[in-house]
Amino acid sequence: MNRSAAERILDADVIAPERLPSYAGRVCETYIKRKMFAYEDRTASLLRLMSRCQMTTSRSNYRMSNPQRINPYLNIDQDGGLVTIDHSHHQMHRGNYYNAGYTWTALADNGTAQLFIVAPANAYVHIVWRATVGGDSLGFLYEGTTVTGGSGTGISAWSTNRYRNAGVAGTKVFHGPEGVNVTGTGLIYSSYIPAGAGPRSIGGEMRQGSEWQLSAGNTYLMRMVNHGGGTKTAMLDLEWYEDTDL
Repeated sequence: MNRSAAERILDADVIAPERLPSYAGRVCETYIKRKMFAYEDRTASLLRLMSRCQMTTSRSNYRMSNPQRINPYLNIDQDGGLVTIDHSHHQMHRGNYYNAGYTWTALADNGTAQLFIVAPANAYVHIVWRATVGGDSLGFLYEGTTVTGGSGTGISAWSTNRYRNAGVAGTKVFHGPEGVNVTGTGLIYSSYIPAGAGPRSIGGEMRQGSEWQLSAGNTYLMRMVNHGGGTKTAMLDLEWYEDTDL
């Protein structure tokens, strides 16, 4: 259906009920997408355009009280406001947002805590991480990692949508004991975690605030080295979702 036909249908006061199943959702969705960016106030303009899709007939009522009957992708609250969420939140609702982590209860001074991350070949992994430690530490992320002497012990990845719990993570995460021989072809990130040194260190935490998108099918090493002047507790924690639209 071309644009002028869509406009004619949307401008009509009455639409025959038999035309609604085949035209209503498609016309409203197409027209809104094309027109909403022509206004400065995009939210207000979108709501105005949606109001034009309140198609009423003598036998059926397709008003805003049930907009999903016209377009199932719209979420309207009880006051008529458009409800939106960001993409990562949307992935959580789909059961496609995961968490995995590991805690070292006695990481020696100059000791190494490390996680191995294997990204699936059929998905883009969008990841953030958090490092918590009882003393000063340095953090590193390597890409293109080759692991010899064993990949470590697998860590369960849990879907953060416990209502649906439908997703199975394609990304594999392992923790390895200190002394595993690891070589990385590229250091792509490093950080300093100020947490104090010696027996009175107070501890500290670093969280990566923006997502990193991992290369599909690649292997990564996340490493944290304790420089707190004694044995400390340390934790590495990962959160991610997987997009399969390669």
